[in-house]
Amino acid sequence: MHFKCVYKFCNSLVSESDFVDIHQCRSMIRTGGKKLFAWQDKDFYTIEGKEEGNASRLRIENFSESLLYNHIMCTNGLFCCSKKYEECVAICNPSTKVVRYLPRLKEFAKIDYPGYYYSMGFDPQEKTYKVLMTVSTRNWVFTLGTDKSWREIKGIIDFAVTRNNAVYISGVIYMLSYAEGNAFIVAFDVKNENFRIITLWNSSYHRAYFYNTRKVNGKLAILDMKNQTQNEGWEKHIIRIPLERTRFCNYCDGEILFTKTIKSRQFIRLCYDDTEKRWREFIIKGLPEVGLVNGVYSYAESLFLVEKICNSS
Repeated sequence: MHFKCVYKFCNSLVSESDFVDIHQCRSMIRTGGKKLFAWQDKDFYTIEGKEEGNASRLRIENFSESLLYNHIMCTNGLFCCSKKYEECVAICNPSTKVVRYLPRLKEFAKIDYPGYYYSMGFDPQEKTYKVLMTVSTRNWVFTLGTDKSWREIKGIIDFAVTRNNAVYISGVIYMLSYAEGNAFIVAFDVKNENFRIITLWNSSYHRAYFYNTRKVNGKLAILDMKNQTQNEGWEKHIIRIPLERTRFCNYCDGEILFTKTIKSRQFIRLCYDDTEKRWREFIIKGLPEVGLVNGVYSYAESLFLVEKICNSS
C-alpha cells in the first residue's frame, strides 16, 4: 500500500492483473499472507497469528455501518456482504480496506419484502469475479469491473435458494436449493454461467433445513447439523466435538474450524485436523465482550481493485 503512493508508475505496476495474480499466489504460501477475518455484529476484525491471535478492528473506506449484514461470502480474498431483505450488496477487500456497492435492480422496487440471495464466484481463466443474485426463481449476474448493470440469465429449472448458504470451489458456486418440496444442490458454473443439479442423499426439504454447505479439502461438503458431515460422493464422516454448543465455522490450511465463546468472553477457535484426526485450540483475543461473533473466515491477501466497481445509484 505504501508502494502505491510513491508515484504513478508504481501505482499502475501493482494494479496490473499479472502482478495481482502473482501477489495472491505468494500470499497463500508466505508467512503472514493468510489471515483470519472475523465478523461481529456490524464490525469486522482481522486476526493474525497461528497459535494465538489478537484481533484488530478493520476500518474500511466508505463502509456503511448502518447495515447489519446477515451473510458474508469469501471468494479469492474478496468478501461479498449482503442482507436478505435489502437490495444492497457490498464487495469488500480487507487487504486494501476498500468497499464498493453494486447497482440496485430497480425491477423489484415495488415488491414487498422480496428475498435477495447473493453469492460470488471467480472465473480462473478470464480472471474475473462474478456475483450471482437470485430473487424468487429468477437469476441475474454482475461481472465486477465490466458490467454496469445486472444481466438476467436463464436456469435449467425454476428453483429457490433455501437461505444465504453458498460456497465457491474451483470455478463453481454451490447453493442449497429446493423445488416442488425437494431439496438439492444447484451448481453454478461461473465461466459459462449455467446451472446443473446435484442430488442429496436425503432430499426432504424439512431435512435440508439442517444442512450447511462448506468447502473441505477442496471439495464440496454438506454439514448435517443433526447427524454428520458428508462430502461429495456423499461419503460419511463423523466428527466427535469435545465441547457443547460449538458451531462449525470454516476450513483453513487443512483444519476444520469450530467456534466457541467462553465465560471470559474470549473467543475460542477449535481446530480439527482432518488428516491427523486431532484437535487443538486457538484463542482469539481483543474482540468486544458484547456481541455475537457471526463468523470467522480465512483469506489470502489480494490487491484486486474494488474501486473498478461502479457504485449503486
